[in-house]
Amino acid sequence: MTIDNLFYPTIKRRSTYIGKGDGQVSRYSDYRDEIQEDCGNRCVYCDIKHAEIGYEGMHLDHFRPQKHFPGLTDNPTNLVLACPKCNSFKSYKWPAFKRINACSHEGKTGFIDPFEESRKEYFAVSTDGSLLPLMDPAEYLIILMKLNRTARIQVRRNRIIRHEMKKLSGKLENLISDLITDWKAERISADEAMRSMEQHCLRLVSLAEMMTV
Repeated sequence: MTIDNLFYPTIKRRSTYIGKGDGQVSRYSDYRDEIQEDCGNRCVYCDIKHAEIGYEGMHLDHFRPQKHFPGLTDNPTNLVLACPKCNSFKSYKWPAFKRINACSHEGKTGFIDPFEESRKEYFAVSTDGSLLPLMDPAEYLIILMKLNRTARIQVRRNRIIRHEMKKLSGKLENLISDLITDWKAERISADEAMRSMEQHCLRLVSLAEMMTV
């Protein structure tokens, strides 16, 4: 898995939402479990995972705000999962074009519908965890929703570090096996084998220490 695949996975809406499932009219809150699953248990804006957010929990966000589109209030196809801060930063903001069927962004402003477009075409993630805009309206969203706030940069950075540690751990297992084979075949000395393992272990320790900074 590459670093790119750690962020903004492709998500897809189910064809039918059940809601209450008792034949009665469901309110938007009744679709929470289904929306959360469809969104991959992540905020569709900053990409934080439900498991990473801790006490904050997650909110249901009306992608097209209720203030401008009251007819979509209880429509599950207008719901996305958002962390509390992203939901608050977005609030009822929406581009001037407020037609229901209009594109959600135009020019430099607007919002990216995560079920209609690949967010990877709009955002890149640097090795330090910062989001980088690739094309409009990514920069608008990064600024408006403070997607590079310190807490989110740290979460993304730690996700990258854990990914690198997992890769290094796998390499260490193979390295140990190869070193033992070479040592037994007398191609290397015990000291050389130990030095090689030590260097790899130090890299793992260094990564672990980075997560505490």
